[in-house]
Amino acid sequence: MKTLGKIEVSELWRGKGNCRHVRNGVEVTQEVVFLHVAQLDGDIGFYLFYEGKDGNELNDLSFDTLDELFRQVEHEFAPEVAELLRATCKDKSD
Repeated sequence: MKTLGKIEVSELWRGKGNCRHVRNGVEVTQEVVFLHVAQLDGDIGFYLFYEGKDGNELNDLSFDTLDELFRQVEHEFAPEVAELLRATCKDKSD
């Protein structure tokens, strides 16, 4: 797995409530503290990992493009969060 970027989400933007995450049939109620963008070896898509305060994975979503991934982050958190995550990925997505 290749990590493209990872940020800590400011408390200002956490828990905005635009999306509900369900994992294995159970709603994820733990607060998302970190967003981690990665690409799996041999995969052309991208993954957005939602992580708790201890760095434990709470949930993940897959996307065909980074633009789709950043639009999701913008919707779910804020445009500022998406731009910060995008900036951390620029140097590593080549």
